[in-house]
Amino acid sequence: MKGTPMRLLILGTGGMANSHAKAFAEIEGVEMVGAVDVDPSRAKAFAVTHGIENTFTSLDDAIAWGEFDAATNVTPDKAHHPTTLALIAAGKHVLCEKPRWPKTMRRPPRWRPQPSGPASSPWSI
Repeated sequence: MKGTPMRLLILGTGGMANSHAKAFAEIEGVEMVGAVDVDPSRAKAFAVTHGIENTFTSLDDAIAWGEFDAATNVTPDKAHHPTTLALIAAGKHVLCEKPRWPKTMRRPPRWRPQPSGPASSPWSI
């Protein structure tokens, strides 16, 4: 590997975070350096399982520490927006899966390709 590794923070250590950590562990040049969870025992167990040295019980504490380049946001869907914005405001790169469409909201109509050529948008309906 050339250069310095990308230091990654895992935000949220629930079930899905294990899949993220396993995938990132396979990528050359990625070093998982911190895990954040509101449950300190879950954060610690996750960190031990994945060889992560630092744990935090709040995103604010992790941001104050600051020794990471990027974060993967594996929090519940409702927490994605505020936590992602906090990380961006701190100058960090963020990997965040989009949340599912809420069942309580009306979905937008499906887009259909427009035959008008390059000026058409995939959002045209």
